[in-house]
Formats: sequence, C-alpha cells, structure tokens
Amino acid sequence: TDLKSRYSDDRIVIVDSSALLVSADALLLSQYTAGVLLVVEMEKTTPKDIKKVMELLKDAKILGTVMNKAK
Repeated sequence: TDLKSRYSDDRIVIVDSSALLVSADALLLSQYTAGVLLVVEMEKTTPKDIKKVMELLKDAKILGTVMNKAK
C-alpha cells in the first residue's frame, strides 16, 4: 500500500479512529494495519463490550490494551 511504500520498516505509523462499537472505521482500518492497540475507558467499558470488540477483531493482531482515564 501507499503507507508501506512511503515509510521504511524502522518506522511506526499510528492511526487513531473512533470507537469500534460506534463506527465501523476501526474495523475497516484494522484490515490494513500490522496490529491493533485496544483502548478501553476505565469504569465505562464493560466486559461485555470488550468481548464484543474481541469478536469483531478476531482476525486482527491485538498488540495490547491501554486503560484510559485510570486513576
């Protein structure tokens, strides 16, 4: 793709998108990335939401999880 040809292997490009459960953008973008970093909001994202996201991203490589708004 254009991004792969533009940047060498020693660079990391981070693409931010809207929440997966509100928009299909993240799911579409995950098909064109080397991996997905899952961001969950502390005290708002439910285990049910995380399970649904993991099912939607079953074909994506999950690189890790970030807890957002943690105290």
